[in-house]
Amino acid sequence: QRLDAEWTAGPAALARALWAAAGPAPHRAYIDMPEGTVISASPERMVASDGVTAWSEPIKGTAAPGDFLALTTSTKDRAEHVMIVDLVRNDLGRIAEPGGVSVPSLMGPLVTAYADHMVSRVSARLRPDAGPADVLRAVFPAGSVTGAPKVRALEVIREIEPVGRGPAFGSVVAVGTDGSLDASVTIRTAWVPRGVPRAQYWSGGAIVWDSNPAAEREEAWRKAAPFLAAMGVDAP
Repeated sequence: QRLDAEWTAGPAALARALWAAAGPAPHRAYIDMPEGTVISASPERMVASDGVTAWSEPIKGTAAPGDFLALTTSTKDRAEHVMIVDLVRNDLGRIAEPGGVSVPSLMGPLVTAYADHMVSRVSARLRPDAGPADVLRAVFPAGSVTGAPKVRALEVIREIEPVGRGPAFGSVVAVGTDGSLDASVTIRTAWVPRGVPRAQYWSGGAIVWDSNPAAEREEAWRKAAPFLAAMGVDAP
């Protein structure tokens, strides 16, 4: 879903409000462009690389704060998470040495002010010829926001989603002069168009065959909590 609200205080004020509501986030971003401003409070790393190893930390599975145990005991959430981990393993395998992909951490806790999540870490020993651009091409867009199989999932997204995703569910990438990189997934991300007193924010959830519509809707609103708090309104 895309939320659209009147906002007259400017992008810097929204950034302060969104970051305060979301709490600490390792992939905050503020990008001012001619068309508008991207403001992100993302907790998710799409991929990072030091030139020798690349690693991804996909998030999949969301529960109310303090309810992480419910995720670890949910057959549906565990299966959904493993599906995305397998997708990331396959993506990284395209640029890894043979046998070089591993999963050092599976379904660990990631705690935020508004939700508990499951997060894993997938690591790959890079081929000597795999540079930063190759790493990004291998994993973008992030499997956690596309679904699997990725190519077909992207086709379905284009067919059925009623509004575009804008800057959401993409990536903000920092590349070092040494070839290292760190790239987020732009979840918990707002957009303030230039010269227009509006702010937009996207949130959603993964739909699988045994999804419960009411639960998926609740999850989408939970992920919107930082933006709603910044706007000073409650979820429906």
